[in-house]
Amino acid sequence: MAMFAADLTATGEVRVSQERAADVLWLAQDVRNYDWLVHERAWPVEQFERWFVDSVATVLGAPD
Repeated sequence: MAMFAADLTATGEVRVSQERAADVLWLAQDVRNYDWLVHERAWPVEQFERWFVDSVATVLGAPD
């Protein structure tokens, strides 16, 4: 995730530190999020995808 965060922050569109971006990505990529929301809470996959993209983009786009 550190390399992914470095690539993202290099674009200039990520407004958080590279370290925070890596932490956010680690949490967001946890498969348990998908399992819980889609399998346990019965979210449609499309709803999970939209929530995931919106959530990560919001956090990475907000200044530290």
